[in-house]
Order: sequence, then structure tokens, then C-alpha cells
Amino acid sequence: MDSLSQIVLGAAIGEAVLGRKAGNKAAMWGAVLGTIPDLDVVPGNLFIESTIDRLLFHRGFSHSIIFSLLFAWPCAWLIKVHPKIMLSLFLALIYGTLVIGIPSVLFTVITTVIFAAIGFAIFKTKEMPPLGKLKEWTLLAFIALLTHPILDAFTSYGTQLYWPFKERVAWNTIFVADPIYTVPFLICVIAFLFFRRTSKVRRRLNYLGLFLSCSYLAFTVFNKQHINSIFEKNLVQQNISYSTYQTKPMPLNNLLWSITINGKDSMYLGYYSLLDENENINFISFNKNHEIGEIINDQKEYNRLTFFSDNYYVLEQRGDTIHYGDLKFGIMGTGDTKPTRFIMSYDILNTESGTEFIQNFRKEAPKEGEFGMLMDRVKGKKFQDKY
Repeated sequence: MDSLSQIVLGAAIGEAVLGRKAGNKAAMWGAVLGTIPDLDVVPGNLFIESTIDRLLFHRGFSHSIIFSLLFAWPCAWLIKVHPKIMLSLFLALIYGTLVIGIPSVLFTVITTVIFAAIGFAIFKTKEMPPLGKLKEWTLLAFIALLTHPILDAFTSYGTQLYWPFKERVAWNTIFVADPIYTVPFLICVIAFLFFRRTSKVRRRLNYLGLFLSCSYLAFTVFNKQHINSIFEKNLVQQNISYSTYQTKPMPLNNLLWSITINGKDSMYLGYYSLLDENENINFISFNKNHEIGEIINDQKEYNRLTFFSDNYYVLEQRGDTIHYGDLKFGIMGTGDTKPTRFIMSYDILNTESGTEFIQNFRKEAPKEGEFGMLMDRVKGKKFQDKY
């Protein structure tokens, strides 16, 4: 999920475990701990050259049960005994996520000045360890660290929850940013911060936020089962044979869903909204052309890429370049005819020095009117644009 959702969840966990003893400090440290797993982008960008390996590294070890078990006590000990050091390390990692790989010198300078000022302010403050026993902070840390990857597992990117096993857990029931999940939860968290730590209203507000967020996640699970049944009925009616399929919600909502179907020679893509007038689905197809992959020199890197895509990909020869389109994450500018812009795609080029995998992720901005088209489709209006 997005960073804000993880911060809100972490704060709610902190309040639930130690709010009555530590007050707002419990929520603050819960928010910090709930953010830590995503900071794996710092070592990933620093020490991993391959863009594909960085994709696999993110939401890897740091999003596992083992990570939560190993780092819960060290994090709790730093929070309880040396909170300044813990907060400084956290801010250093946040700083790294902001500036590493950013070419803008001005942005780097401004960010450095801001974080240096924050670091100086932390250094000058009096060391005040929060209330609560070390074992209680360890419990808080473990739950906050573990609920982060569990929440991420509901999205399509996937997490290596059972690391060191390579399989990525991806239940595909919620989009990475969903305001229906986050906004009510955020309101409850902000509201309880204004009450005393011993207040019953404070606890009830926090429990309300947790109840609403968990209930919505449960709804997405049952909703997915309903959507799957509709897609499966259409596949039978249209006599489309397949080995596997994947369904996932479209951006910012849980009403409009897409399906990616892995057929024998083709990939199929279809859409259905709970607000559609009928359950008839028009599927568009893409030639897989997987045989083109045999001419790629670096088969090891290529296999890593197909593993990340769960084999939901298509290839196209464009001169000397092989275009790799990842259908796992969908396409931009979806219409009734075949789109050409994949959200996640690569240009693969065999050279004398090796094989180059050039990532095209998010290099092209959405076209004007596409967000409105998406919202119209959520409301049940079929795509009309031609690409």
C-alpha cells in the first residue's frame, strides 16, 4: 500500500498496544515502525545495479516474517533506551529514499539542509525514553513491522512474506492507493491524538479506525470472489481457453476491476465494473510472442523478469529492440482496441557487451482526459477511445 496508509496503520497499532501508557509517542513510533520495511529502497538503490534485481529486492526480506522477528527487539530497544539514535537512523533512511538517484542538485541541497536542521533539533532535545516496558515495545514493534507486509500482500506487487522462499504473496484485492481504505482510518487516527492517553473516547476512535479498515479489506476479498465468478462465466460463454488468470482492482477504487488471462498463444484483457448495466465483457487480445525471448542473450536476467511478471507478459520485435510488456500491472489509456502503453515495460537490446534491459516505467505521463475516462468507466460507461 501507499506510504500514508502504512503510516496510519502503524500509528493505530502503536496506540492499540501502548497508547494508554505512552500516549502520542506510541502512535508516533508505531508510524515510524510501520514505515521501516519500505526503506529497503535505500540499500536497493545503493548496492544493486540491475533494475530487475531492484524490483525483486523491494518488498523482499524487509517484508518477511523473519525480518519482523529479527528486528522487533533491536528497534524496541533503541526506542526505549536510545530514542535519539533510533529517530536519527530513521530520518537518515528517509533522506536516502528522497535523494538517491535524484539528478536535481537544487532538490538535494534543499533536502539536505532541511534534514540537517531536523537532525540538529533532535540532537539538542533532552533524551526522554517513552513509558512502557521493553517487552511491550517489542510487541508493538513486531506487530507494526509485520502488519506492513501483510497489508502490502493485498496488492498486486506482492511481498516475500515467507522469505527466504522466492514466492511473492499477492492477493490482488485492493489497489496500492485506495481512499476508501485510508481516509476514514486517517480521520480516526488524527482525531484520537487530541484526547488524553487515558481517555475512553481515544481508544474507541482508534478501534473504530481499525474496524473500518479491516472491514473494508474483508469486503475487497469477498468482492474479488464475486468479480471472479463474473469473469469466469464470460470466459466459458466466449469459449476462451486459458491456463491461469489474474484479477485486480483499477486505481483508487474497488468497483472497477480488470482481468488478465494467460491463454495458449495470446494474453487477454477485460474490464468489469459493479455499476455496469450488464455482465457482458469485451476482451481484447495480445499475441504473446514468447518465442522471441529465445534470442535474448542474457537468459538469466530475462527469466528473473518473467518471474517478476508471473509470466503475464508479451514480446514484440521492433527492429533490433525487443519490447517487453508486463501485463501484471496493466496498461495506460485503455480503450476498446489494443492499447500500446504498458505501465511496466522494458526495451531489451542484445549488444556486443551483453544484454541491456532498459526500463520504461512511468516515463510517459497519462494523456489528458484519461483520469476522467477511468472515472466514467467506474460508473459503468464503456471505454470508447481508440488507440
